[in-house]
Amino acid sequence: MIGASVQPATRVFDAYAVLAGPGGIFSIRPGGGMVAGIRPYAARVPGLGDAIEATLLDIAIPARVPTGAWVVYAGLVPQGANPSPGNAFALDSVRVTVKE
Repeated sequence: MIGASVQPATRVFDAYAVLAGPGGIFSIRPGGGMVAGIRPYAARVPGLGDAIEATLLDIAIPARVPTGAWVVYAGLVPQGANPSPGNAFALDSVRVTVKE
């Protein structure tokens, strides 16, 4: 499970969840599994009225992922901004090892 803790804000943001490792970089989308490229997990999410701590993503690593060390990143980026760590409003990560 991965989450992000953020302070109150009125901005609109996009939420990203990305898996990076030996097989490349993939965005993680609910329902559709993994797809190549970086795409928002949730787009145009309204600003936060109160401070919250919430789970952004809870996934099982798909069977087709190559073995090795991976990092799952989840973050909130201002709407329309480049999805980079430098633009992240909140960012969290967890390391996972995929074994055969």
